[in-house]
Amino acid sequence: MTKPKRNFLARLAAAVILCVLPASAQSPSHLPLVPGAKWVLTNPAGQSMTFEVVGREGSAFRVRWQNPWNTADFVLEPSGNKVILKGLDMGQGMANMPPNCVYYDFDLPQGGKWSNALGNLEIQSRGRQVVTAAGTYTDTIEVRSADKKGFSTYFTFARNVGYVQFGRGSGTFLLQSFTPGSGAIRETRETAAPRSRETRNPNATRSTYTATGNGRFLVGLDSNPSPNEGYSNEANDRRFSMSVNAGMTMTFLHPKWDELEPRGGDYTFDQVEFRRSLADKNNIPILLNLRMIDGPNRAMPSQYRNWKFDDPRLTAKLQELLRRFSPAFRRRVKWVSIGNEVDHYFESHKNEIQAYSTLISNVLPTVRELFPGAPFTVNFSDQRLGDFDRYYKPILSQVDFYSYNYYPINADFTFRDPAGSRGDLERMIAAAGQKPVFFQELGYSSSTKLGSSEDKQAQFIQVVFDTLRQHPGRIIGANFNWMSDLPDSVVDQLSRYYKTNGENFKQFLGTLGWFTKEGKPKKAWSTFQQVAR
Repeated sequence: MTKPKRNFLARLAAAVILCVLPASAQSPSHLPLVPGAKWVLTNPAGQSMTFEVVGREGSAFRVRWQNPWNTADFVLEPSGNKVILKGLDMGQGMANMPPNCVYYDFDLPQGGKWSNALGNLEIQSRGRQVVTAAGTYTDTIEVRSADKKGFSTYFTFARNVGYVQFGRGSGTFLLQSFTPGSGAIRETRETAAPRSRETRNPNATRSTYTATGNGRFLVGLDSNPSPNEGYSNEANDRRFSMSVNAGMTMTFLHPKWDELEPRGGDYTFDQVEFRRSLADKNNIPILLNLRMIDGPNRAMPSQYRNWKFDDPRLTAKLQELLRRFSPAFRRRVKWVSIGNEVDHYFESHKNEIQAYSTLISNVLPTVRELFPGAPFTVNFSDQRLGDFDRYYKPILSQVDFYSYNYYPINADFTFRDPAGSRGDLERMIAAAGQKPVFFQELGYSSSTKLGSSEDKQAQFIQVVFDTLRQHPGRIIGANFNWMSDLPDSVVDQLSRYYKTNGENFKQFLGTLGWFTKEGKPKKAWSTFQQVAR
């Protein structure tokens, strides 16, 4: 359980508590609580949340809620057509609630309201039709809770079924499957009519998917250890946990093709397997970028590096790589990108854009098959927005969302004032048209040699969050580079790889972290902890 979401769940729990005398115990009509009952809800991006009755404690039931941000356990006791909240465990042990306090009241009419010290509650609707992959439900009750800051949470329940919808808008989670526990009332044809082919079309909302509403978005951080810690699994695990506790809610995998397949037909996934295991451990989703183009480079096995992008042999090799890679990763990978800052390569190879577009068109059905529900994209830098319509339509017409890397640098790698980043971010969002946006990499140096400072680096983080929160429903996520400054040896290696060995470029690469090489936190770390929460 992360601290930022601990606050969210505390508000959610407190905002729906009202002390009353309990009625006689029985199963509530709209939330059957039986051991083993499980509800799986998904949104158009393939993110999932589950509610599961994992145990019984006397007359109460322990319900575990796992979602893309955290996990929490609720102890709920049926009381007539109400649900009493007995306890709440947000990762710090079970906290007991005041006696006889109602969590849900399914007896109230539409418009029925109640309030407490932290918020206001309302039966938002009764009988609204909810269409899901599991069925169509008409005998429903939607409960809205709003805290004093105006943040609202919506849960919708169907009679004899329970949870069928969480949230509202294009990022809504809808019931994918319901497993009744032993003795639960199973769905009837009237409450769960089969869904038509049209309403189950997985492409219907993919292109308009947003991860969050109300100005919220997923947050990532490349959580590398500082050089003085070393790069053991233990150090990486520790830094990953620090990032999650600070507010990280997604992570970014960016393997190069020639790292996964150093020699033709010889695959190795050890490097990314460990990062995937950290995502599993912390229950957060992965954005996968397979870098076959990486900036100015073709990051492909040497045997294939000179093949044309539209060569059928290259399509077959890429499909085979994806098939080898996907089994261990498909459950956790929720977004897929092929190519990193491809505009840097195509700036001097514009005659290859159409061939790359053909490759994407040929491979995309395989991506859809292997990573069902995962929206697809190709990553660009922020430096070619003016060329999108002129050159890159063949590629961008195939993406489900726009993906950007953004570092507010000048041509000599000095940094612009962070206040100007607001306008840059706004232009990138506008360039995406109606499609959602994922900021795959965001970074700002702290080096005074580049016209920056720790204060400016921290200000950049604040500007990013303030700006992106002004676009509710448009921003999927924002991932920052890096947690810690890189060692000189890695900086030198990257300088050779990107064929840019100037001192300013090395300063740029080596000072993007929020911790120094010695492991001392910069001001940016404190700012991130505050704004991410």
